[in-house]
Amino acid sequence: PAAITVDVERLITRSMVPVQLNVSGVVPEGYWGSTPSVDPYYVQIAGPESVVGKIARCEVDYNMSLLSPQSGTLRNSLPFVFKDRDGNVLDATHLTVSNQGISMSHVIVEQELYPCMQVPVNKEGIILGQPAEGYAVTDIRVEPAFVTIAANDLSPYQAENYVINVAQQTDISGVSQTKKVVVALNYKNLRIANISPS
Repeated sequence: PAAITVDVERLITRSMVPVQLNVSGVVPEGYWGSTPSVDPYYVQIAGPESVVGKIARCEVDYNMSLLSPQSGTLRNSLPFVFKDRDGNVLDATHLTVSNQGISMSHVIVEQELYPCMQVPVNKEGIILGQPAEGYAVTDIRVEPAFVTIAANDLSPYQAENYVINVAQQTDISGVSQTKKVVVALNYKNLRIANISPS
């Protein structure tokens, strides 16, 4: 060629650019997942000023529906993109991304999966005292009657190990009509990762 044109641009570096995790989907059926975390939380970017100057964040897409149905710590290496303040994807061809001096093209997303199981709420000993004279307790209803728990190494054979009790008794002394109360559940000693209504 008679001439070659070379575009020259100022090289700049930005540190502490946040990594944003975009979570979608749901964990496999029969499991409960902890809040996923990303490593690293920040990256350092070096490249042409026209691109680096527009970067607002680094984004990673994480679809929980693609996770393997297994308990334990799941780690996935996922690619990222850079976006400006309007959400447009920027050309990262000439960018160098690093964290603590180590060049990188992916980030690690980590999440804990726990198996789930339904267990009943224990109604024994839930009330205290006697109703008004001439009245009797005919029924005690707990809503929900079952809760779903998530814990390590759950199996149907271990259901009896997870007895969910209420945190305090309900005093029905002198009561002459249906009484409804909201009570907390007591499960702090059971090594449960999560508990939710069935």
